[in-house]
Amino acid sequence: LTGGEAGFITACCASGITMAIAGTMTGTNLLAIERLPDDTEGLKTEVIVQLGHIVNYGAPIDQSIRLAGARTVPAGTVSVTQDYH
Repeated sequence: LTGGEAGFITACCASGITMAIAGTMTGTNLLAIERLPDDTEGLKTEVIVQLGHIVNYGAPIDQSIRLAGARTVPAGTVSVTQDYH
């Protein structure tokens, strides 16, 4: 349809964020997929987000991250992120 290599249709931006994070956490491991969001043992669960991108677009962005079983790790400041952050 779009010519893209892969894609997934979602209902909204929030669900797209949740699905992308869940997919990144589990890959193709079906057992890990079935365990989300309650059991994340052995999975990478930290999502680094620049402080200025932790926003509310009708729902807090960190809520979309938590729905996948992950947690937000703020980095930098509202306007800049440096190597040392």
